[in-house]
Amino acid sequence: RTGSGKAYFHAKKRKANRGDSDSDSSSDEDRLKPKLKTSHVAAVEKTTSFTVKCMPDYRRRKMKFVDFIVKEYPALAEELIYELTPEQMADPRRHYHKATHDFYFQKLPASVLQSFLSSQWKDKEKGIKYTFDHLRKYHDAILKCAEFSPYNLPRSYGIEMRPYLDNLEKELADAKSDGKVTEQDADPICFGLYKQLCIWAVMTGRVFVWVFLVLQWNLMARPMNVDGISFQNFWANGDSVVFKYNTNKKDRKGANTTEKHCYANPENPFICLFLALGCYLCIFQQKFDR
Repeated sequence: RTGSGKAYFHAKKRKANRGDSDSDSSSDEDRLKPKLKTSHVAAVEKTTSFTVKCMPDYRRRKMKFVDFIVKEYPALAEELIYELTPEQMADPRRHYHKATHDFYFQKLPASVLQSFLSSQWKDKEKGIKYTFDHLRKYHDAILKCAEFSPYNLPRSYGIEMRPYLDNLEKELADAKSDGKVTEQDADPICFGLYKQLCIWAVMTGRVFVWVFLVLQWNLMARPMNVDGISFQNFWANGDSVVFKYNTNKKDRKGANTTEKHCYANPENPFICLFLALGCYLCIFQQKFDR
């Protein structure tokens, strides 16, 4: 008994010493923590709050969900939604963009979003539903917007949404085989229309429209990818011009972006990338000199 008592005494003493050590280290950290300049704090916050470029779309989708709740469940809206103040909307860390309301995410039940998703129609009269990818982005928007909110989603949200999304994907796959799901949200531009747009841009003197359109076609790129192209993103290589993005939608760090080789079209000058790019650089050379 004496031995066990001694062991207990020493263990208790060690535990107390460990507690003292923890408190001392935390107080030391507080003393050593520097008071940063306001400009430096702002710079750090800008870096730590950096997010994907699709946040405006996420906020837009979230606001559509907000409108649904206000219209269909007004009593629930008072409990789940709050209006943003001008100070909150101006906070760069929250990335509200044009959003005017936000959720108390800790109160948001998955069943409300499920009701919203299941009631979305591309053409209700014809029974045409949206694609699964289109509807899934509303769920993605809730997850991403919650990351920048002071309120966290409940653990039950993810648990309940997982099987629902699996079943929704299966349901829409069956509806697609019956022709009841829209294949895409926008029709692609055919080659004939692309050529006519290029001819129109040249004949009306819209050189920027011309080069932007030709770059999109040759790079098979979205507008935001073409918009980010600068002199560092392309160079000559033999009989081609090589383009490489800094980042893309799936690679925000830019570690695995690939090079794209583009060539001249001597058969049709209206759709020739070399001619369009050369005309643009020559006409706006004073702009680049600055």
